[in-house]
Amino acid sequence: MAKFLRQNGGTGFRINVTVDNCDISNMKEGIFRTDSRQSTARITNSRLRNAGRVCIGNWASCTSTNVSNF
Repeated sequence: MAKFLRQNGGTGFRINVTVDNCDISNMKEGIFRTDSRQSTARITNSRLRNAGRVCIGNWASCTSTNVSNF
């Protein structure tokens, strides 16, 4: 998979996403991608392996807490 979550390219509507307690691996590009400057993303209590960048694009806010690599 290229991305865990992708908001359609060129759209500007707001999305708010939280990913909690996940193992995410083998993303080709990253975890979250958006073109919206209004959207927020948060990943918590999760493990990543070969996942690329956490946030790609112009997020209003993108945070991670208690995230480790495995």
